[in-house]
Amino acid sequence: MSRLPAAYRLLFTRVKLGIQTGMSHGYWLVNLDKMFHPVADEAFRRWRDIVTPAGFTEEALIVDDYSHLQVIREPIGFVSDVSARYRSWESGIIGNALLTHLTGYDLDVLAAKVRLAPHLPPEWDHDTWHGLSYGGGRFDLSVSRRGTAGREIVITTDAATSFQLGLTVPVDGTFQAATVNGAPAAPTATANRYGTTVATFDPLTIPASQTTTVDIDAG
Repeated sequence: MSRLPAAYRLLFTRVKLGIQTGMSHGYWLVNLDKMFHPVADEAFRRWRDIVTPAGFTEEALIVDDYSHLQVIREPIGFVSDVSARYRSWESGIIGNALLTHLTGYDLDVLAAKVRLAPHLPPEWDHDTWHGLSYGGGRFDLSVSRRGTAGREIVITTDAATSFQLGLTVPVDGTFQAATVNGAPAAPTATANRYGTTVATFDPLTIPASQTTTVDIDAG
C-alpha cells in the first residue's frame, strides 16, 4: 500500500488510507499458491472487491473501499483513461493468477512437461477446464471432490497431445491412498509448514486420445 503525495491528496480527497496497484492482488495469490498456503482461499474470495464484473482491474485501487483512482469518468474515455482506468497487464496478471490458483498449470516446452497443482476452493465441489495447451494439441482438466477430503482428477487428451505430467495435489485432510486409472499409486504425501497435506506424484505419462483418471482418498 502506498500513501498519496500531498498534491494528489488535494485532488483525491476520499483517499484516506492509500492506494494499491491492481496487479498486486494477482502476485499475492500466486505466491500463496506456490506455498500451498491456506490463506490463498481468503485472498481469492477478496477478488470480489477488486475485480470488475467485466474482469478488469485498475492500475490504482483505493484501499479505503477498493474503488478506482479516477479523475473523471466520461463517455469518450480519453480523460478517464489518463488515470489508467483499465490496464491490459493488470488484467493479464489477474487472469494468470486465476489459472494458477485453480489448476497450477505450468507448461515447460523445453522439458516436454506439463505441471498441474489443481486446487478447489472450499465453496466449490468441482471445476472443469477446456483446451489447455501442450505442443500442437489440447487437453481438458476436470477436478472434483472425492468423499469429504479427497480429489478426483480427470485429464482428457486429443489426438495430438501426449506429455509427461508433474502432478501435485493439495487435499483437505490426511492422505490415505491413490490410484491412477484404477491401479495403486504411491505419491509422496507430506504436510507442509502451513498444515496443508500435499500429494506429489512421480511424473505420469499422459497418452494421446485417452482419459487419465487420478483418484486420491483423504480423510
